[in-house]
Amino acid sequence: MPKRKQVVTLVTGLLDIGRGRWKTYARPLSRYHVAMKNVLSLKVPMIIFTDSHSIEYVIKKRTQLGLIDYTRVHNITINDLPLNQYSHLFHSIVNEEQHGGWQSDWDPAMKTHPEAHSADYDIVVNSKAYFLFNASRDNPFKTDNFAWIDAGYGQGDERFFPADFQWYPIFPSGKISLIKLTPSYDKLSRYTEKVLYRRDEAVISGGFLAGNIKTLSRFYSAYHWKVVEMLVQKKMVDDDQTTLVLLINQQPNMFNMVHGDWHDAFRLF
Repeated sequence: MPKRKQVVTLVTGLLDIGRGRWKTYARPLSRYHVAMKNVLSLKVPMIIFTDSHSIEYVIKKRTQLGLIDYTRVHNITINDLPLNQYSHLFHSIVNEEQHGGWQSDWDPAMKTHPEAHSADYDIVVNSKAYFLFNASRDNPFKTDNFAWIDAGYGQGDERFFPADFQWYPIFPSGKISLIKLTPSYDKLSRYTEKVLYRRDEAVISGGFLAGNIKTLSRFYSAYHWKVVEMLVQKKMVDDDQTTLVLLINQQPNMFNMVHGDWHDAFRLF
């Protein structure tokens, strides 16, 4: 570890939901491990939520890099996630849509996308706010700031990462920082549920989220109840990108949106 004091704890996670066996959008776990190597190489304090399929790999890599003392690994399953208490709703909505409930005004190509056919996928990707909040509550490395980075961030390409894998980001206080993919003139307010749901609209990158301890508590509460609202009142299940856009439109002052591309976190912050 560099002698300079770290100002961020990086949070990431990898749970095996059987994606290697999917008929469409299949990705074997080994592919995630290859891509995750770059994330694990970052010379920052790190908290990792993973399961029995990946925990040995994670510990081995951080140990080989001499970073294990700056690492906390939580061995969990999908059953440990708060949103999993609504698993029956996630599954029933997905099943209904897949078997006769697909509406005529939805994009038919979306029917094979992960968020439309895998309830477990939706539970896991919508748990990023929980992972951040959980990490900040524990805060073993005593940092004020936390950043979520997807395990497969950069898809294995080192060019998206700092040359020396050292990262000293700066985030505005009291805000959740994230990357907006569409141009600044493209108003987020136009992306309503009708515009987003079961349509291929990429607006926000869910691969990176960051904020300080106080903001993360507020963010997790708002995010969690937004997902529950969609489930119970709207009978909707979608990925984290859709949930984020809808939440930002409800509480814009909570967010710091910076325009960029999917894997620009280390360039922008």
